[in-house]
Amino acid sequence: MKVLIVNHQEVHQCLSMHECVDAMAEVFKLLSRNNAVNPLRHLMWLPDKSGLIGMMPAYNGEDHVMGLKAISVFPGNHTTEFD
Repeated sequence: MKVLIVNHQEVHQCLSMHECVDAMAEVFKLLSRNNAVNPLRHLMWLPDKSGLIGMMPAYNGEDHVMGLKAISVFPGNHTTEFD
């Protein structure tokens, strides 16, 4: 399996704001028909609270696909080369 990681510019090249709004409308329809699962995100903090990882899973029952958005937040990185 190959994991695809895309950046901000690549997303904009593939998906316009109009297309995104249309896609979100379809997702809300799926949710209203109980044909999708979108639980609250789960956060896991580092013990010293210097950063966290947020995991946001979702399932589309109509197309039988699922995905996961994972983010990391380290507020101190804005002063480092990692920002």
